[in-house]
Amino acid sequence: SLALAMVIAEQQVIEVAEPLISKSVSNLFERAKAQLAVNKRASSKWRERVKVKSASHRLERPKLCEKMFEDVLSAALEQEGLHFHYRRAHDMQAEELECRALAIFYRGPQAYLIARMPDNNIRRFPLTRMSNVRRSLLCAIEVGDFDLDEYDARGELGYLNTKRLPELGESFQLTAEVFISVVREIEYAPLGERQKITPIAEREGYYMLEVNVPNTLHLAQWVLARAPYLRVITPTPFAHYLESELRQALQHIENGKLDVPKLN
Repeated sequence: SLALAMVIAEQQVIEVAEPLISKSVSNLFERAKAQLAVNKRASSKWRERVKVKSASHRLERPKLCEKMFEDVLSAALEQEGLHFHYRRAHDMQAEELECRALAIFYRGPQAYLIARMPDNNIRRFPLTRMSNVRRSLLCAIEVGDFDLDEYDARGELGYLNTKRLPELGESFQLTAEVFISVVREIEYAPLGERQKITPIAEREGYYMLEVNVPNTLHLAQWVLARAPYLRVITPTPFAHYLESELRQALQHIENGKLDVPKLN
């Protein structure tokens, strides 16, 4: 079990974390490998018998300036002030910002700074869009009552879809007809809490799914990716949202041109 945990940890760190973090923990993995390699049993070749792969497409790890990453990470750990230039998109003008660094979190391979702004709001900044970072020891912005676990529990790090589907709240019960290929994915790794899968009478390979799920963009994307193999029954707003997304995709195909409507 220790060997398995080490393999999973090493492969996840290498694929996700910045080189600075990978280097800092590599010695731990190397020492563990050396100790286990002394064992003459077949299990000593444990690294050759375990692999970890993502369940979906994994984005490549972005390239970051190591010095900038060190400065942002150190500021977040010490909750110090930062000045930096931030570009919301690659073709937009950069703006100069000041903040109080609060924490770092990763969404896949992308590192984000969580910071309190002069207006007391908390924002998240992908490090890939930050430049000219410098630490500020004279920052007047207070840390306040920020708590990362509480922040996460509110769904702030989970791509909540409540702006598009506010009537569903932060979670809802999903009911859908699903094909056996979907069942094989979620039968032992549930899609959410209180999951129930029931065979549909006289329809071999088809099942009724009932499960409590979070109202997140990740969940919507997961369902959309399997749209040919399932049909959402309830809640109606979620079914209509998926239908709208699929019709928009079909329109791009029929028109031969990408034309994304503006969000209200």
